[in-house]
Amino acid sequence: MNMSNVNLSQSASTTVLDLTSCEKLENFRATGSNFTEFKFAEGVALNTLYLPTSLVSLKLTEARLLKNLITDYETPTLNNEGELIAQPGLYFEGMFENNTTNINTLNILGSGLGYDSYKLLKKYYDIRKSQGQPSNI
Repeated sequence: MNMSNVNLSQSASTTVLDLTSCEKLENFRATGSNFTEFKFAEGVALNTLYLPTSLVSLKLTEARLLKNLITDYETPTLNNEGELIAQPGLYFEGMFENNTTNINTLNILGSGLGYDSYKLLKKYYDIRKSQGQPSNI
């Protein structure tokens, strides 16, 4: 699912996208969008997740196929069938490039990130500390 650069009007009552009934969702990208939260199914089959700078809350439970943290963004490319293919992994727009995030709650339980989860939490903590904000991990 590609929701990149999809922006809801300011009059929209919410910028939350509920995908809890999509447990087989493998690829989700929303960079450049104005969504503030995505709700994913527990045990979602995600292996590629690109999140926008507007995100304020993330909860992932048992997303075991999400195995690496992307710190250097690479533009998705077209394959021979004309489909956009992105580097698999978890990407937070702006977090590693600009040292910025709007996330105030980060909750990742039982993921497949391994050591990358420590890198993510360290980066998140350092950014929130530099902003003088509490971190809710």
